[in-house]
Amino acid sequence: GNVVETKEVSRTEVAPVNEVVKVGTLVKVKPTVEITNLTKVENKKSITVSYNLIDTTSAYVSAKTQVFHGDKLVKEVDIENPAKEQVISGLDYYTPYTVKTHLTYNLGENNEENTETSTQDFQLEYKKIEIKDIDSVELYGKENE
Repeated sequence: GNVVETKEVSRTEVAPVNEVVKVGTLVKVKPTVEITNLTKVENKKSITVSYNLIDTTSAYVSAKTQVFHGDKLVKEVDIENPAKEQVISGLDYYTPYTVKTHLTYNLGENNEENTETSTQDFQLEYKKIEIKDIDSVELYGKENE
């Protein structure tokens, strides 16, 4: 083959300078609030709900817990702090409920609202057994064991 003479490569080093190259704005992303745990407290006709707020761009404004029976809104409670558990009381036994989270957020212009996809179904069942009018109590056992 042919031998070709290579050209000398030059290197120039530039000292770093603090300067703004481009001014931009943070593009806000819609936050999410998901239900992480729902605990039924049957004897108090209430539930305790735990949440996880994912809000990387500080767009969260507020949230509400909504309890539905079918399509009917039965109860709505403001979530004061998504990091704390929310207690919802005044519910009925043997009624199928669905818990949803209604979220208000701001992506820059004005507040937007939507109902989160994280929902939880539950039903309170009264399991208290009461025995009345006991005449006698006897205890039986097996011999030779």
